[in-house]
Amino acid sequence: MITPHKSATSENNALLKPQEAADLIGVKKTTIWSYCRNGRLPHIRITPRCFRIRRSDLENYLNLQTR
Repeated sequence: MITPHKSATSENNALLKPQEAADLIGVKKTTIWSYCRNGRLPHIRITPRCFRIRRSDLENYLNLQTR
């Protein structure tokens, strides 16, 4: 099996589950769901009940909130 080489770019593009994103920024998973539903946080819909958040999108969102 070939394992992909991890780089800084691939880590920024890592797809996070809602719980992982919530843990990173210290909020509840339902808050992440709300941000995505309201269009405040970009996300990728995998199935109707499953979505992921790019780590870079989460970081960009945080940077905009702290300015």
